[in-house]
Amino acid sequence: MENRCKFLVIPLRSVRTSDISPVLRGAMILLLLLFTSLIGTGNYTAAQQGIVTGTVIDNLGQPIVGVNVLVKGTTNGTLSDANGRYSLTNVAPDAILSFSFVGMTTQEIPLNGRTSVNVTLAEAAIGLDEIVVVGYGTQTKKTLTGAISSVQANALTQTKSVTAAGALVGKVSGITARLTDARPGNASALQIRNYGTPLVIIDGVPSSAIVSNSYLIGSTGDFNNLELDNIESISILKDASAAIYGLQAANGVILVTTKQGKVNEKPNIKVDGYYGLQGFTRYPQHADAYTYMLGLLESAQNQGNPPPIAKDKLENWRTQYYNPSDDPAQYADYRSYDYFEEIIGKNSPAPQSYINASASGASEKVNYFFSVANLFQNAVIESYYFKRTSIQSNIEA
Repeated sequence: MENRCKFLVIPLRSVRTSDISPVLRGAMILLLLLFTSLIGTGNYTAAQQGIVTGTVIDNLGQPIVGVNVLVKGTTNGTLSDANGRYSLTNVAPDAILSFSFVGMTTQEIPLNGRTSVNVTLAEAAIGLDEIVVVGYGTQTKKTLTGAISSVQANALTQTKSVTAAGALVGKVSGITARLTDARPGNASALQIRNYGTPLVIIDGVPSSAIVSNSYLIGSTGDFNNLELDNIESISILKDASAAIYGLQAANGVILVTTKQGKVNEKPNIKVDGYYGLQGFTRYPQHADAYTYMLGLLESAQNQGNPPPIAKDKLENWRTQYYNPSDDPAQYADYRSYDYFEEIIGKNSPAPQSYINASASGASEKVNYFFSVANLFQNAVIESYYFKRTSIQSNIEA
């Protein structure tokens, strides 16, 4: 069925005002006012639609081509040209413009009546936990297909270890750590899937092997001399992902990325340090001399063997009889000595201290990172300690 709109036309010239009732006259006046207001509003709205132009650049002031410029909530949009310029028509004065580009942070800018808007787009900051360093660059975790594990700086510094190898213990699957010597400064020997000593690459440069006796001069691996506060991330290549490094990577690869200044980063000075005490959480309680001799006597009696000492001698051990006579025949010493207290107890708990001061920053052409650190680790056994002072600098221009 066809719907047609019909209008009632009243020829006012042929109708006298006195012939129109007051009610009809008011309705006509109200209808006339409404129609006039609708026409006025439409003309006002149409007059406000205008053209908005501008330029889109990056942090270096270079124009960006292909930026998507869109009026938010509509399909009215355009792309920036080779000079970064754009032009949009039919834009309301209270509209919001959205600027988006791959790898850049999307910006939404209200017009507030302006007809020209220039925009500087910044690079999108990708979280470090989403990036994994591989042999030929970096990849995001979602595109990763090989057996690669990564550890970020905040996870490494949670452990107050004196070596980087010790900080990795328990943080990466497939890593085996063996601590063969507990002297200060000693590092755990790392193996990837029990294949042997892995290859270590620090900022793209092969490093010396990870060794367990790092307290010896000349056998310390560069990896274990790195300060934990200077490491940005560590990636572990466990399978064919390490093939790019050839035969020397047969046991796997540990890729280390140290900290550097970031583009347009303001100068940043950081001081980090700690002081702690280390000792035995639990140590077996040893028997004293009398208890030990009594045990020997009871053991011999239970086995039917002759007693190893006489009963009067056992009494001397109980009373800890001591006769410091110069006559060897009269000299006697049945005292009990606590050798644990003599050797370990006097130095336990042992102190450990660390301080690191660093400065980083960057401009458009140069980025830098400097670090100075000092570490001291004492031992619970006297005469053993470990000291290390390191200076590190990363400058890129």
